[in-house]
Amino acid sequence: MYLFLYTHTSQNLSVTNSFLFSFLILDFIFTFPFCSFFFNYCFLLHFKFCSFRDDAFSLSFFLSKKTERAINNNVRKETKKKNNT
Repeated sequence: MYLFLYTHTSQNLSVTNSFLFSFLILDFIFTFPFCSFFFNYCFLLHFKFCSFRDDAFSLSFFLSKKTERAINNNVRKETKKKNNT
């Protein structure tokens, strides 16, 4: 786009360069805050939901392992009681 503006504007290079320079500055001023806000917002949403999902998965995995261990311990205790009597 900048190349198009550069080649299709007037042949006076000082006018073209100043126009392009001001266009670049305006482009940077108006698009950069929006883009940075938009990408930061997307990153925060991604981080929030992905970390929540991963934490929930690891918590359920942890709880299932603890439940499995508790059941195994109860089974062992029951078998020991049966074997002792």
